[in-house]
Amino acid sequence: MKIPWMQHRKDFLKTARYIILMMPIIPLAWLILEKPFARGYSLVAIMVNLSAVIWLFPKWQLSQYKFKKDQFKYAELENSYRKTISQLIGGMLLLSGLYATLHTINLSQESLQLSRDTQIGDRFSRAIQNLSMRNANGDISMELRISSILSLEQIAKENEQYFLQVTQLLSTYIRENAHWDDSHPSIAPRELRADIQLVLFVLTRLSHLGYKYAVAYDIPESDLRKAFLAGHNINHGNLSYSNLGGSNLNKTQFVYSNLSHVNFESAHLDTDFTYGNLNDANFTGAYLSGTSFSVTFMEGVNFTDATFDQVKFIHCDLTKVVGLTCKQLSSSRICETSLPEYVQNCGIENSICK
Repeated sequence: MKIPWMQHRKDFLKTARYIILMMPIIPLAWLILEKPFARGYSLVAIMVNLSAVIWLFPKWQLSQYKFKKDQFKYAELENSYRKTISQLIGGMLLLSGLYATLHTINLSQESLQLSRDTQIGDRFSRAIQNLSMRNANGDISMELRISSILSLEQIAKENEQYFLQVTQLLSTYIRENAHWDDSHPSIAPRELRADIQLVLFVLTRLSHLGYKYAVAYDIPESDLRKAFLAGHNINHGNLSYSNLGGSNLNKTQFVYSNLSHVNFESAHLDTDFTYGNLNDANFTGAYLSGTSFSVTFMEGVNFTDATFDQVKFIHCDLTKVVGLTCKQLSSSRICETSLPEYVQNCGIENSICK
């Protein structure tokens, strides 16, 4: 039986026209209409097109050859072409399925991240509101404020984009709720409020997270009397005109910090003031053990009745310091430091820094 070559050519042309007419409808139905029935129709159209290609393309390809006798060979080749085309289409469908799966996973992750960001944003807003809440009597709700402060700390740990907002907010909280008014210096010392002390702890813990942003201790004119700041890293901080009387500042770092006019009266210090500004600071009655003043601005500092133990003065100008005694300097390490005239005859060794 002869193979009708022209007939197969006509079949191929019909299939080609059919596919050309159907293909524009598929993306329109899938992407524009976005209806369940449209997507179902698109899937059916795709399957029909693929079936037509698998069935008719081998016939058209073989129609170019004239098999006069061996019909068995013709059928075998046709099936072989179909198998090859089916494998190619199957591979493309597999790749399409993998792409669709990855796309779905990415969408799910983006949706999950968006949900998490929304939840964190809601938690952040609630925490801010609760910081100013008061109870029915108009008093501060300490439990609610402490809970809000801890919530803000957790938010900063979970999402770095909130880090600066949280640290700046907590610094503002100290300035607003622990403001020091030096016009009333006779106010009796009292224990530091629990929420203020907690904020100081939180700022220190956040400074150890290793984020690219540094914690900004921007808390000038703050009443931090009897604060526990042992081991805190307050480098590059601004505590000017604050009151730290009676505070525990052992192993505290104030490198590059602005501490001008700060009151350290009766405080315990094993502190690093390297490159700090201590102009007009008050250390009256303070206990300084191992404290380091290195390249520190110290004009007008008051050391009256302060106790020195292994205090270091390195590259400092003490010519305008007040209350400094020979006894204090005798238990200090001094190198390349300018001393005031009233202690020039104390026999203090002022060595060259090594």
